[in-house]
Amino acid sequence: MLHSPHEPAPQLKADGRFWLTLDGRNFLGRGRVELLQRIRETGFHLESCKAMKMSYKAAWDAVDAMNSAWQSPLVDSGPAAAA
Repeated sequence: MLHSPHEPAPQLKADGRFWLTLDGRNFLGRGRVELLQRIRETGFHLESCKAMKMSYKAAWDAVDAMNSAWQSPLVDSGPAAAA
């Protein structure tokens, strides 16, 4: 279908969710990427979780799953991380 030069062309947009899987397990998706960004920017604390409408436990479980799946921890959870 041709459009007149005076009409805006229709906008095509890809939409959906995706997961990167590692050894058959979900590893990284949009929410986990956002969580990692917030942790990098503000640290791992309750306000970061609240901003994402995520419980602290859910956020910690996601971090733990990513840390366990990757070759080295993506988020340091040792005593130095709290400093």
